[in-house]
Amino acid sequence: MKRRTFLKYSGLLGSSPLVINGMPISTFASYNMLSNFNCDVEDRAIVIIQLKGGNDGINNLVPFNQYDTYSNLRPNIKLAQSDLLNLDTSLANADQIGLNPALQGFKQLYEEGNLHIVQGVSYPQNNKSHFKSTDLWLTAGDGTSPNFNIPTGWIGRYLDNRFPDFSGLPTSGLPDPLGMQLGDKKPSLGFHSEGEHRVDINLSGQDPAGFYSLVQGIGGAAPSFIPNSEYGAEIQYILNIENSVSAYAQRISAVFNNGMNSGVTYPNISVANQLKTVARLLAGGSKTKVFVLQHGGFDTHVNQVESGATATGNHADLLSGLADSLSAFQKDLGDLGISDKVLTVTFSEFGRKAEENGNNGTDHGTLIPMYIIGQPVQAGVSGTNIDLGNLDSTGAPHINQLQHDYRQVFGTLLQDWLGASDDGLTAAMMKTYSTTKLPLIDTINVVDPSCYIGTNPPESISKAAFCVMLEGLFDADSALHTNALRIENLIPPTQPFQTEPWLYDGVEAINFEETDIVDWVLVAVRDPKDATIVIAQQALLLRTDGQLLNGDHTSEIIFQGIAPGEYYVSIHHKSHLAILSSSTATFVATTAAEEVICYNFSNAMDKAMGVDQQKQLLPNGNAYGMIAGDYDQNQLINSEDFNLWKQEGETVNTYRPTDGDGNGIINNLDFNLWANNRSKVGQLTLVNGN
Repeated sequence: MKRRTFLKYSGLLGSSPLVINGMPISTFASYNMLSNFNCDVEDRAIVIIQLKGGNDGINNLVPFNQYDTYSNLRPNIKLAQSDLLNLDTSLANADQIGLNPALQGFKQLYEEGNLHIVQGVSYPQNNKSHFKSTDLWLTAGDGTSPNFNIPTGWIGRYLDNRFPDFSGLPTSGLPDPLGMQLGDKKPSLGFHSEGEHRVDINLSGQDPAGFYSLVQGIGGAAPSFIPNSEYGAEIQYILNIENSVSAYAQRISAVFNNGMNSGVTYPNISVANQLKTVARLLAGGSKTKVFVLQHGGFDTHVNQVESGATATGNHADLLSGLADSLSAFQKDLGDLGISDKVLTVTFSEFGRKAEENGNNGTDHGTLIPMYIIGQPVQAGVSGTNIDLGNLDSTGAPHINQLQHDYRQVFGTLLQDWLGASDDGLTAAMMKTYSTTKLPLIDTINVVDPSCYIGTNPPESISKAAFCVMLEGLFDADSALHTNALRIENLIPPTQPFQTEPWLYDGVEAINFEETDIVDWVLVAVRDPKDATIVIAQQALLLRTDGQLLNGDHTSEIIFQGIAPGEYYVSIHHKSHLAILSSSTATFVATTAAEEVICYNFSNAMDKAMGVDQQKQLLPNGNAYGMIAGDYDQNQLINSEDFNLWKQEGETVNTYRPTDGDGNGIINNLDFNLWANNRSKVGQLTLVNGN
């Protein structure tokens, strides 16, 4: 069974009910995206809010000059003319908009220059089914035969096309999933792609302390044996997804806990909590690019308004909740200093009929307005009021009044805000609308065509391989490292170099149950002309034979932001003197066909720069390793390391720098390693001490 076919039957393997800030959350595929952003758009994000159920746009924006027609069509549910808010008196008379009084927050946003309204939006063959119309909006369909049953979402296709080097796991360059869904347990079709690397996490409820612990029970214990067969490959694929879920959950929890809101008061409703969470995640350092949120309840067939008080009722509550939540969100972003990085856009699967029904409500219709909100928008109105005298046989605005295809709006935001290339728009099935983009973004914030991602993408990703031995963990009889830490499950699940002297903030994680892992090491990539300059770092796993591996247990290590070429490399471990390569290591393009050659520190003493910077580990000289005993990692083995060992002596079942031989016990064997290497000085004290 092919993996994609397997996915069809297995469903979203990464889906599980988890918790953050009061609403369901999903994340989708992580791609090598950020390294490709340029021209100052790398920190931009977009928030998409679906108004589920079919928003009655006519009850949002009443044409002032057609008020009599409007009143006749809606004798029982019409808004009083005196209640309407004049959006903008400078608009032409025929375009004057009477804003629903519940949208006072939108009027304020408009006056502040933070709202753009797009009138008369839909697609050519409008579908009035909630489910099918939603699918069409999310897949870039239009109701016509070739574009009716599209199995993939436009967001997923765009990302799949533009960022094919997805690893499935967080990396130091891209720690966050590029997309996150809040407020709905069912993953959005908009994120679905043809790729084999989709990751979805569903979360619900609130756990302000973080939700990482809640993913630990997903799937139970991994099987102890995976057969070398097609069946085994599929089992391993399931495990890969579960491990990706765990890795992302930990990162999202950390970002959430690291972030904060500014103290702005949000309404106590779901969409407000979703927006509040987005603001906090972004403030906490999230690099997620697309957030999809939900605001439901717009299927207002019955009691859309209160009889005799039509400015109140169900729809008014929905509109005020939306407008007030977005006003609070914008204020929060501004107070946090990130309002220039975020745009929000709303959509609904369809509008409502112009004619009321007999239940103080409205039935499924056609056209809707879309709202684009944010500091970077160009405030204004695209299009004119709907002609309430031009209705179809059902009483809905005739589809021949379609002024803007929704793909114009999303395509404009993809290119003018996120910098999508024409190829990216083609993948999203929005290239047709690149010549009819709308003035949604303030001129100063529109991405210049020379900066479109994909025009001339920089070579900022490469791969390399490394081998190294650790004296303290080396077993001369087997000529391999011991793996006691792994057997005793003492190796941290995430990289341990956050503290001094490294202060490395990567999110690498162990994601497989391999038993031949020895410990974590930190690799620093250094400038080929000046080895004191560190240009990238990555935490890797050391295998018993000395090979360094990434989180998915492969030896070709991908480096974000590193162009193919030659670089010096240093290796760091918690208990050993760091070493620096005596010559540059080769980094090749990820697309290169040639085999990656391992820079092997262990096969010669002089592979490390300086004099006696490694220990001979075998009598015949076939293995050399990093020197044990630098327990405080200051590149000098002295009395300070002894004092640290003495304080922690006889500690068992531990993971500490003073466990020089890596068996989980601090005892005289660790003292002996220190004593044998006392007064050794690391070469890296000569290169910026790092």
